[in-house]
Amino acid sequence: MHASVDVHPTFITTSDGLANNSVRYLFQDSKGFIWMGTLDGLSRYDGHSFVTFRPESGDKISLANHHVKKIQEDRNGFLWFITAPELMSCYDLKHDCFVDFTGCGEYRRPYNKILETAVGDIWLWHHQSGCRKIVCKDGIHSSVSFTKENGKLSTNAVNSVYEDEQGVIWICTQLGLFQVTEEGYTQVVQDSLSFVGAMSFRHKIFFVTSDGGIYEKSSGKNLFLTARLPWKLSAFNTYESCRLQNDWVFFTPEGGEVFSMSEKRLIHDSSLDIRLGKCEKDNLNNLWISNGTGLVHYIDVRTRAVRIFRLMSDEKVKLIGDERYHIIQDVPRGLIWISTYGNGLFVYDSQKEEMTHYSYHVDEFNRVNSDFLLYAMGDRTGNIWLGSEYSGIALLSVLNDGATYIYPENEKLVDRSNTIRMVTCMENGDVRVGNRRGGLFAYDCHLNLLQRNYYHLSVFALKEDDKGQVWMGTRGNGLCIGDRWYVHRADDVNSLAHNHIYDIYRDYRDRMWIGTFGGGLDLAVYQKNDFVFRHFLKGSFGEQEVRTITADRNHWMWVGTNNGIYVFHPDSLLNDSRQYYVYNLDNGKIRSNEIRNIFCDSKGRMWIGTTGKGFSVCQSRQTYDQLEFRHYDEDDGLVNNVVQSIVEDRDGKIWLGTEYGMSRFDPDTEVFDSFFFSAIMPGNVYLESSACVMKNGHLLFSTSASIVPSN
Repeated sequence: MHASVDVHPTFITTSDGLANNSVRYLFQDSKGFIWMGTLDGLSRYDGHSFVTFRPESGDKISLANHHVKKIQEDRNGFLWFITAPELMSCYDLKHDCFVDFTGCGEYRRPYNKILETAVGDIWLWHHQSGCRKIVCKDGIHSSVSFTKENGKLSTNAVNSVYEDEQGVIWICTQLGLFQVTEEGYTQVVQDSLSFVGAMSFRHKIFFVTSDGGIYEKSSGKNLFLTARLPWKLSAFNTYESCRLQNDWVFFTPEGGEVFSMSEKRLIHDSSLDIRLGKCEKDNLNNLWISNGTGLVHYIDVRTRAVRIFRLMSDEKVKLIGDERYHIIQDVPRGLIWISTYGNGLFVYDSQKEEMTHYSYHVDEFNRVNSDFLLYAMGDRTGNIWLGSEYSGIALLSVLNDGATYIYPENEKLVDRSNTIRMVTCMENGDVRVGNRRGGLFAYDCHLNLLQRNYYHLSVFALKEDDKGQVWMGTRGNGLCIGDRWYVHRADDVNSLAHNHIYDIYRDYRDRMWIGTFGGGLDLAVYQKNDFVFRHFLKGSFGEQEVRTITADRNHWMWVGTNNGIYVFHPDSLLNDSRQYYVYNLDNGKIRSNEIRNIFCDSKGRMWIGTTGKGFSVCQSRQTYDQLEFRHYDEDDGLVNNVVQSIVEDRDGKIWLGTEYGMSRFDPDTEVFDSFFFSAIMPGNVYLESSACVMKNGHLLFSTSASIVPSN
């Protein structure tokens, strides 16, 4: 057994109140509100309703621009928004209003980068506007600008603002390096080079310049060159770089280069030699590096272990042009959620080392509302929020955390070995399960594995006769009674009609009926210490494809075929092979000729699952030539129109396993509830006539990935 995490999506769009269906950023503030930065406004969501913010005309301070790119909250309870035209906005959560974060009316000055220092100060900068230090005291902002015009910098082209481990602020510009003193003045450290980045290490700080020089600065010492990269960087900003333990890693068109800050020299690390690497950090600060190839390198910052994932095909990378990934480490569940722009959502189970992929498909039940995901966020309740391009938000609720699944084979197998084609309860309460691999598994009433056997082909049907002997039907290998096999022989009219057996039924007189897929319906007759077979339903091709057999309260048998339903009393059929009634598409009684499952409930109603047309219900009665059916499908609330399996729970509700998803139907109120119990698509694909009720009342459903017990 395995405890799995299951998700179910809720899609949120402009019709629900969202400002715009292209959601670029998501953020949960300290009060629990979800903020959504879109291409046309900012939305705040309280779990029930939306408040939308857009720029307002006049003197009132409002959102700077419709297009919100990034959101963060500082320690003083203010939200900061970076908008597309490189304008900042600041929102006071306590007073629910936008504020002048400069304190002097200069809040329209362009800034597009933000740093919150260890003491809570805010620094903003821009490559044309210099930088600004903002202090908040008692909820009131004041600020000091650092520009060429006020003489504090030699240029307004600020590449970065950096705080070292001692709390010192460094301003890297295209024309020199500046240190901010405790008094708030700037001290020129170097006045001619273009400094593009900084990295603090112990009591030292290293700087990199656009010509590839790496400089060291220690307290009380001058700046000096300690290493040089073998290629130049861009003039106003470095290519992507990141810190990995004691190393500073750079990615350029020529490849990756590693500077060891402890050894003060360049070192080679082939695992980091990634051309034009683009760094993304997850919420644990682990590194995810992409480079336009569809491959993403996941680097654990604690161990330096590297794992490479293929998240995009070459074709899709060429189509989208620019890879975008956002990663959430879901530590309690051991999952990693990875959103992509162009290929949907990936969920990596780090314990099982398995990857699940959710992509969007038209006319299917989807976990994501688009393959073009712009952002991913995990909230404090464990839900996952996905912002998409043009399609709104997918809110993934993690349901049934720790639900039980049974995998007859190794759960890591992906060759359909865990596709369950048969599940049935034996008279002693044990459970038998057959899978696509030809395995037959015996479980006790507590679902502990007792025994496993393998056969040449899949076991599709299992039934005990009145002597306790097990009859086993296979798909392609005939019938086994006890330890003797029976197969079709063309030269023997009394042999089995066909080797494909879909169902076996024991009637009220303990006669054993075999539903063959291609040879019609057989009755096993014991003669001279052996079994011979009488053949019925030998008409059309569809008539001979028997899929399911059951009986109603009156002992009338209902046989589902690919030509509709055949209803007869077994004694009458034995006297005359044509004594049956047919209900199918041709006579307008049933909406589909392909009958997947027939079930008789505790009130004597007959439930018929079909392919493509939902299900039908009939109250069986003595007059079988005029049966009436009530039909239900997706328009009525059914989750999917291919109904594979039907069972009844202890409360009289009907559970319908479909080709995608499960529906629970209340016959009294005619209300549907739908469920997706698995986090992977095959786990929500239910198999034909493969469900049963255990003696303790628990329901068992078979899927393309496992068995799902439900109480």
